[in-house]
Order: sequence, then C-alpha cells, then structure tokens
Amino acid sequence: MLFYLKNIGAIYQILMYFILYDIINKFLEVYLDDMVMKSRTKESYMRDLLASLKWIRFHRLKMNNLKHAFRV
Repeated sequence: MLFYLKNIGAIYQILMYFILYDIINKFLEVYLDDMVMKSRTKESYMRDLLASLKWIRFHRLKMNNLKHAFRV
C-alpha cells in the first residue's frame, strides 16, 4: 500500500469492508484502523471473537500485539 496517498485511510476502510463484509454490522464495527466487537453475553462474545479471528486469519491480516485489547 502506498502511504503517500492522501486518501489512504478511506482506501483502507473500503478494503476492510470488502474483506469483512459478512461479519460487519452483525457483531463487528470497523472504523479506519479500529475494529470493535459488540455482544450481550460472554458466550456470544467468545463465539463472535472466534469467528472474527477466523476471518482475519483467512484473509492473512496481521494484528499488532501491543495494540489489541479483549474483554474491555
């Protein structure tokens, strides 16, 4: 990805919507470089977390270990 482009944030967000289209607005929200999961129960949280991590692994996305937080 070319980072000298002025609209790289918008391009990244469009790509995230394209890649994660099946789970966005069900339990995952994406805004620029943030992904936020929402759930009502602990069981649904764990199920949705596993599903989102499978999608991330399937599309070979990488997460920064210093910047993620679970169960907040």
